[in-house]
Amino acid sequence: MTDVIALVVAGILIPISALHFIWATGRPWPMRDREGLARTVIGSERSLTHPPTGLVTACVALLILVAAVLPLCLAGLVASPLPPWTLRGLVALQALVFLARGFVGYSAWGRQAAPLEPFRTYNLRFYNPLILALGLLCGLLAALETGG
Repeated sequence: MTDVIALVVAGILIPISALHFIWATGRPWPMRDREGLARTVIGSERSLTHPPTGLVTACVALLILVAAVLPLCLAGLVASPLPPWTLRGLVALQALVFLARGFVGYSAWGRQAAPLEPFRTYNLRFYNPLILALGLLCGLLAALETGG
């Protein structure tokens, strides 16, 4: 079961990481332009005038990729130099980060921070539920898997 959980988490996060790497190159795909990308993916007024740099976006892409690989390492599907207890702690930490991000997205503060459409609607209907599901899956994996 832990293998399946790890594969599901990685299967969701790897394409998201790839999208961020594409965006880091300056391509707004699948949107037509950078403004459409900012409205859809970030949703803040500031993102329209000061979009993240390619370096920042590449760092986000790398962090998402790490978040995809850690569960695979914990489930023993990918070799890791880290001890099992460290992997378990890192996956538990990423579960907390995902859960916090998911809950903040539903808060008044989260809605005020990113009010632009279509981000606001997508965040409520798709992004937040997916992020909360990732948090629950990572938490479950950390609870079930003793590591490596």
